[in-house]
Amino acid sequence: MPLAPLYDVEARSVRSAVDCRRQEFQAGRTCARHAFMALGLQPQPIPVGPDRAPIWPPGFTGSISHSKTYCVAAVGRCSPHLASIGVDIECDDAVEPALASEICLPQERDWIERQPPIDQRRLLTAIFSAKECVYKCQYGLTGTLLGFEALSIELNPDSGVFSAVFQRPLPPFSNAGRLVGRFRFVHGHVVTAMILPLSNPTLLV
Repeated sequence: MPLAPLYDVEARSVRSAVDCRRQEFQAGRTCARHAFMALGLQPQPIPVGPDRAPIWPPGFTGSISHSKTYCVAAVGRCSPHLASIGVDIECDDAVEPALASEICLPQERDWIERQPPIDQRRLLTAIFSAKECVYKCQYGLTGTLLGFEALSIELNPDSGVFSAVFQRPLPPFSNAGRLVGRFRFVHGHVVTAMILPLSNPTLLV
């Protein structure tokens, strides 16, 4: 789709960025504007905070992600049923197998190795994407940056559901606290998504 023009407060964030980064940034804001319009609202500026995360308008939350060829954004009104959103999109062969030891815990690597060899790389990428999705979603509540070792991901390829289990307490999430999201393989990509409510931060989307 045609890229929407950036608001001044957005443009300042990528003024010194290379062209491809500016295009990715603009594509993400374009998708977010369409999400706002789907809610019956006028497009809103989404500046960047000191931590590089999007700053959503008061009363809203959202998430943006992009691969080399696709961009996704999700936006929602904050409510007791919606406190935070996480989305991530990756080319389904984006993660090199050599990186598995950096991304995965031993139990995650053991599970991947038990899968058909033809599926292992995209399942590794799905675990990476699920962790990115959860990191974004929890960051909206905790403001905490996590390493890959902070979560264990369990994928169910038949149902398209994944679970993320915390390996240490991170209030409001407890040690072994479990969050649930969904994933899909589509058009050579894997997409992961999760929403969390304010009252009970575990919800299947």
